[in-house]
Amino acid sequence: MKNFKFLALLLFAAVSILSSCTKVLSSDFDPDKGEKYAVKVRVVTPSTKAIITNSSQDLNVHSLQVFAFLNGALDVYGEAQDDSLVLSCTQGPRKFYALINAPSLKSIKTETELLATASDLANSSLTSLEMFGNKEADISKDNKTVKIEVTRLASRIVVSKITKQFASAALQEQPFTVKRIYLVNASGRAKYGTPGTPELWCNQIKFDEDLSPDYKKFMIDTLNAQVNTEYKTEHTFYCYPNGTEKDVNGGENFSDRYTRLVIEAELGSQICYYPINLPDLKSNTSYNIADIKITKPGSTSPDEPVTAINCEVTIVVKPWDNVNVTEGATV
Repeated sequence: MKNFKFLALLLFAAVSILSSCTKVLSSDFDPDKGEKYAVKVRVVTPSTKAIITNSSQDLNVHSLQVFAFLNGALDVYGEAQDDSLVLSCTQGPRKFYALINAPSLKSIKTETELLATASDLANSSLTSLEMFGNKEADISKDNKTVKIEVTRLASRIVVSKITKQFASAALQEQPFTVKRIYLVNASGRAKYGTPGTPELWCNQIKFDEDLSPDYKKFMIDTLNAQVNTEYKTEHTFYCYPNGTEKDVNGGENFSDRYTRLVIEAELGSQICYYPINLPDLKSNTSYNIADIKITKPGSTSPDEPVTAINCEVTIVVKPWDNVNVTEGATV
């Protein structure tokens, strides 16, 4: 009787083991699960077909960082000094993010943390702007290449010509000197997840003479150019996007408002300003003014509109891969 019970226990154990093995080797079993693949990630920078003369000078790549997230958590991170790298990934869906020309963010552990991190224009240069992009991909033994299109985080403003065209003959005869061109109320820092919400405002209401050179190089050109009829030299400025919906002018205390391009000039012996509103600035977008026609005396403030006339501005808004010339602006 004891032998029979012992044999019965052995038989039960054997059936249990067989059942367990059968479960592991079921049709759901994937022999590749957990296997890591060498996944090549390559970034594609914006096209450079623009006719603006310095359009391609900001696309130099000196660093690349790639994050692969699984359900919002970091699965793998890699960095290189090129436009491609290889990551060791397991199979399955991943969300990839690529950063070009950004400081090291290798401490980031989640997608939420990455999108809440601020990019700073001061970390870029005029020849290598920061770029950002993402791509979802399902990694498998048949899909081990990921191409991520990146775009510049910054907005660009280009002025091609300034024309002296005063309606008054007396004003037309007076000396007119363009002292400086610059941006006011300009964003210098924004989060990757919300690029149109400024985290740092540069040149609030007026130009900040103490502005750090890291921002100043993007936001001002000093000319001291006397204009008899027209001034035909291209000037390019950069800032981060500004999606502020409601504008405010002047005031003693700063509040969110439009970014403006300002021409600071001397008419006769009087300093005056010609501010041009740049509403809803977007990333990787160029705002191009072919000709700014000066027809009346300017404002007394870089943040106040020219009130003597209705200020008519025509600006062409294009991605940097397809830039056309505008009819210009009359102020």
